[in-house]
Formats: sequence, structure tokens, C-alpha cells
Amino acid sequence: MSRRIIVAAFLVLFGLAVQAEEPVLTTTAATEVTAASAQMNGTVNPMGGTFTVRVEYGQTTSYGSLSPASSLSGAGTQSVGFLPSGLVINTTYHYRIIATDGTNTYVGNDMTVTTLTGAPSVGSVMVKIAPEGGLPWWRTFSATSVSAGSSPATVSYEYGPTTDYGAVATDPTPLAKDSFTEQTPEIMAFYVGYGVTHYRCKVVNQHGTAYSPDMTFTLSEPEVTTTAASGVTDFAATMNGMVKSKGLRINVAFEYGLTTSYGQTVTVISGTAVEGMAVVSNQLQVLPAATTYHYRLKVTYPNLMGFDVYGADQTFTTLAASTPPTVGDVTVPVLGVTDAQVACSPISAGSSAATAVFQYGLTTDYGSSVPVYDALARYASGATMRGDISGLAPGTTYHVRCVVTNGEGTAT
Repeated sequence: MSRRIIVAAFLVLFGLAVQAEEPVLTTTAATEVTAASAQMNGTVNPMGGTFTVRVEYGQTTSYGSLSPASSLSGAGTQSVGFLPSGLVINTTYHYRIIATDGTNTYVGNDMTVTTLTGAPSVGSVMVKIAPEGGLPWWRTFSATSVSAGSSPATVSYEYGPTTDYGAVATDPTPLAKDSFTEQTPEIMAFYVGYGVTHYRCKVVNQHGTAYSPDMTFTLSEPEVTTTAASGVTDFAATMNGMVKSKGLRINVAFEYGLTTSYGQTVTVISGTAVEGMAVVSNQLQVLPAATTYHYRLKVTYPNLMGFDVYGADQTFTTLAASTPPTVGDVTVPVLGVTDAQVACSPISAGSSAATAVFQYGLTTDYGSSVPVYDALARYASGATMRGDISGLAPGTTYHVRCVVTNGEGTAT
């Protein structure tokens, strides 16, 4: 039997109090540190006694403040933690665990903890197309679960094709200090671009910066398909294509020319909302024979540059020249005593250059002719041509016809 037990038994036998062993107190590192609070921790072994335990804390080793108390008894090491609130941001505090049995007070070792700087925090970002039915590159961002921290905070949204972002949309109204917002007001962002867009929220106050996790959305281009030409002749062809859109107002045009530089454009849809698939076409006329053309379909948006979408290049080759000219009826718009103005309509030059004259005479053998007013090239298809005849005999009947000739034949 140990001397301690023998002494204790002797004291009990004679009615004297037995003093328990001193508790063992250890102050350990703080946890759950914020700008205004920190859990100050420690361990206590009561060594069989009963003790009231607190944490003593302050900005110096004079401490000065006490936490609410806990009661501990028994034997063995037990963990304790106290969470004082109302601490000053960005401030170092000394603290230690203390225990008292009503008569004696025991203290643990000194430790320090520094409160955070009052930085903000942010949850995630909500994003949608705006305004409703607007262009797909217009987005609104709003953040959830935003804490301003201990000073006014500015909320902005970074976005771009990579995690380098590159574009910023900023809420002009700062958040009040110490405020918490479930969802911030929507902020407009323009021209996010096709493909993948990365975005995140950034909240800044004078004590720090918080970011939401990086997120992405994908904007698909309109489906623009240039399809094969149809109705190809020696002087005409029809360009074809398809456009698939989501109810947005678009311009649709064909670009065409002798090379992939194109150079000429014809519009087939102008500022019209297209929902679903639209099939478009345009007929080109008065083309040179045996000539190859390039063409493609192009989609643009009204009053918006930099988001054009193109279909693939296609080609067609007009056929070898084979179409003779055609002529319509001859009329006499102006008739004088010894002269007349004659006209013929409609006239088509056919698939090669053509010459035209008016033949006239007293019989269907004609015998005389006059040229037309204008070069036939100006009226290559569906034209009206005119000529003046003079030196006629008064009161005499004349026969008149129009004769048009090209490399493929003659029409009268």
C-alpha cells in the first residue's frame, strides 16, 4: 500500500479532510476562427476532483474576460472548448484554460489566436438569358449566400472562354457591411461568345476577396448549312441552304462569286425571327456559261457584329452555252406621218452575247433595218427594246419584226 493511501486513510480515520491532487490543465490551439469569434480549446484532467472550468482571454496576458463555465469531475483527460463571441476583427487574443474548486484556482498555459480580417464570402452563381427572348449572348448573373464581411463589399462577375476570364460585369451598388444576402440582384453581361464560357462571382471588401467556384455554360452556334445548287443551266442556278435557330431575329444571306473571296451578297431573310429549321434559296440569273461559282450561307444578327456564322463553301458550274435568244411581240408606241418608234418585248439574249435589229419593209421580205436604242447586254432577260424608223411614205403599210442573234441561234 502506497504512502499516499496510508496518509489519506489516517486523515479520514481522525476526521480530517483529504485534499485531492491538483488538476492537470493544458491550453490547446483554437479552432473555428472567424472575424468575430474563435473556439478556444484545452484539456482538463480533474484527478478525481470536481472543478468549474472556463477560458480566460484578452488582448494581453492580463486577459480580463471570462467565458461561461463548464463543470468537470472524475479522472482522466477531458477535452473542453469555449466559443466567445464579439471579438475584434484581425486582433490577437491571449487565452488559457482555468479551473476552480471553490477554494483554489488552477491555470493552464497561455496560447494566442488571431481573428480573421472580416473578409467576405460567397456561395454560387445563377445565370440565365436576359432579357427574356433576347439575344443569346446577353446573360444575367446573380450570386447566392453572399456575406459582405466587416466592411462594405463590391460584387462582380468574371467571365470568358477560359479560367483567365477577361470580362467583368460589376454590380454598381455595394453590399452593406455585416450584411448577408440570399440572392444578389441580377447584373447584365453582354457578348459572352459561342462555345464554353467560364464564370464566377468575386466579392471584395477592404479585408479580403472571396470567389465562388468556377462554373460553365455552353452557347451553341446556329446551325447553318449550305446545300447543293439546283436548276443549273447555261446562264442560271439556284443556291440553297438551311438555317436552324431558336426564335431569334436573324439576317440570312448568300455570298457568292468566282472565288472563295465571294464579293457579292444577296439577302434572303432580313431581321426575322426564325424558330426551328428554315430552308432558303435564291436564283441567280444572267450568269456566264461554263463558269464555276463559289457560294455559302451566312447568318448575322441585327445591330450586332462579331457573331457571324457561315455555312460551308459550295460550288456550281454553269453549263456550256446552249440557249438561243427569244423575242416577244413588236408594238408601235409612237407613230408619225413619216416616222415611227417601234418596240419589242420581252427579249432574252440567251446564253451568249446577242445583237438585235428591227427589220421593216413593204412586204415580209422587209429589206431595211435599224439598230436598237441600247446595248442588248442591259436587257439580257425579259427586256423591252426600242428603235426609230424614219423616211416612211405617208399613208403606207409597213411590216416590222425584231431579229435577235447570239452564238446559239436567231429569234424573230
